[in-house]
Amino acid sequence: MNFTDNLWNESPQSWNAHGLTWEFTYSDLTAKRTITAPGFKLDVKVSDTVKFPSPHLWLEAWAKKNKNRLPSQKSEAVTLELELFRSPEPPAEVVKSEVVTEELTPEEESERLYLERKVERAFYEAGKAHKKPR
Repeated sequence: MNFTDNLWNESPQSWNAHGLTWEFTYSDLTAKRTITAPGFKLDVKVSDTVKFPSPHLWLEAWAKKNKNRLPSQKSEAVTLELELFRSPEPPAEVVKSEVVTEELTPEEESERLYLERKVERAFYEAGKAHKKPR
């Protein structure tokens, strides 16, 4: 596989590098780009997506700067040995949601404000009751 074939908009992506399995994810909802591996969660700045054509090349540049944070060959062997006895983790669930924003009618807006005030008042009353000595 050629690393430059994987672009920033393809998600999820997984690959092995530096003795770990890395995964890149992109959230359409938050526009957040994250590269993870066991013990690592790296947030990628949007400006870096212009500098590097793929998550793989971004990770290589990050790895050059952070060699001391990556596992050495000895610790990698131990990690692989320990992972043989780990119980399998269930696969992660993928949940897609769509946010639909529609204008509220004046009646709905009025009801929303009324309910918000009612909730605020309930919290206020609960705080007052909590302060009273028992």
